Amino acid sequence: MLWNPEISTYVGFGDMSTLQGCRFLPMATNRCISQDVVAQRVHENLTRLREHGSYAHFGQISVVAVQQPSSEQLVVEPDGFGNPRHFARFYVLDGQHRLRTMEQLRHERPNQLISFELSVKVVKDKMAANEALLLMQNCYGADPRCFFHEDDEADLASRTLDLAKLTWPNAFSSSGASAASFKRVQRPINRPLLDDGLFYDLLRDTHLLPAALGYEPRNERLRLLFEYLKDVNDALKDIAGNEKLVAASTIDKCEEALGGCFIGLYRRDEKGDKIMRALKQGEKVPQEATCRLHGE
Repeated sequence: MLWNPEISTYVGFGDMSTLQGCRFLPMATNRCISQDVVAQRVHENLTRLREHGSYAHFGQISVVAVQQPSSEQLVVEPDGFGNPRHFARFYVLDGQHRLRTMEQLRHERPNQLISFELSVKVVKDKMAANEALLLMQNCYGADPRCFFHEDDEADLASRTLDLAKLTWPNAFSSSGASAASFKRVQRPINRPLLDDGLFYDLLRDTHLLPAALGYEPRNERLRLLFEYLKDVNDALKDIAGNEKLVAASTIDKCEEALGGCFIGLYRRDEKGDKIMRALKQGEKVPQEATCRLHGE
């Protein structure tokens, strides 16, 4: 790779087979990964491979390497025998959906070459890494609802969204929900349908996410958070009906057409404020939970 000291960046080429000793991780300020987008890109590339003999060009992947502390340079994971394995740690500046697509394609077709352009920026610490990412986001704006403050929050929220879409597939709007994280201007999604941003609003406002992140062991956090979410979902049916916040036909739609998903009744508005107060009164969410009304 070529090094430019003026911008502390290496540029060159990479391929997935030679980078198996690396881990490309998201930062908190990365938008959450949409598995819908990844699945679509995997399908498109497998189709292109069958028809043309090669994948589409993946463009340039931009990552950042953090120098200090030294723990930021490595990821330690157990192998199949419980022994520690060390991987080089990089944080993704741009291209995390393409990286995830390439990782899945490598799993599908391990002998197929996957090449891409690579840019590696070297920074002093994690704060500088986040500054580099925010600078890039200022050029490539996206829906701010799909970003979180902490690394673990973004990862757990993204996996919870994937599980919610598997559980209630009809509850998510087909008119752009899978691409919500790529649009700064959103089309209104009518109650009780959801998109990615609305789902993340609920996780933030209920404070279910930090409650689950404080739970050990880590591998149980997704299960616990989804149990919290299902309790809120069940409570929302009664709250909406008892408080007469929505029409009976809307509740029927949640029950029948949306497979029993009621979390889309929540919005950051006056009705949402009443819903959040009722959830706290019923001890379904932490007392820190609050409906952040638009404009606050």
